[in-house]
Amino acid sequence: MLRPAARLDLNLCATGAMNSAQQQPDEHAMNEEKKPNRKQRRAARAEGTLDTSGFLRIADSFIDLANRHNRTVNATQLHMAMMFASARYSAYVGKTVLDVEDHEEFVKRMTGEFQDFLRQHLADESLARPE
Repeated sequence: MLRPAARLDLNLCATGAMNSAQQQPDEHAMNEEKKPNRKQRRAARAEGTLDTSGFLRIADSFIDLANRHNRTVNATQLHMAMMFASARYSAYVGKTVLDVEDHEEFVKRMTGEFQDFLRQHLADESLARPE
């Protein structure tokens, strides 16, 4: 059973602090989001914005769901179903929410982020076969 992410370097994905013109971190936005006060955190949550803690809670809920399905579904088939669902939802967000014009650029950006997450998790010593 996969354990939830106890600590994870979310880089800029959780904060959205990216200068879109250059695809470089926006230092001002990153510094503001690292230590928001209670009022700012509540306002952000009310708008549907995730801080790092909220991001991890939602990610953990998907891991919990996968663990429940893994009781009856082979892990290799399950992970393919999850990747399919993630791609489907990402396409929906890209087309209908973000109104992405350049689909290939969006695909490159999403696959790059997936690769970064995957490399980070593969390097995580806490991921091991259950005993």
